[in-house]
Amino acid sequence: MPADIINLRQARKVKARDSKDKRATQNRAKFGRSKSDTEIARLESARHTRSIDGAKLEKSADDMASHTINGDRNSDA
Repeated sequence: MPADIINLRQARKVKARDSKDKRATQNRAKFGRSKSDTEIARLESARHTRSIDGAKLEKSADDMASHTINGDRNSDA
């Protein structure tokens, strides 16, 4: 029985492609997030941002008036 002739260049490429596919599958399982996980993270981030923005102290008009226009109170001019 004669052996099948194999193109080694094509065989190497197929092997490399299979290796990359296997690694990609492992990475998707390890690092990937489902659509619902991504949505939950986005909503949580938005809630956190609203919470931080709601806790910010606004400068009152009195605080703004006490500063000079240029901001240099201690100038010798």
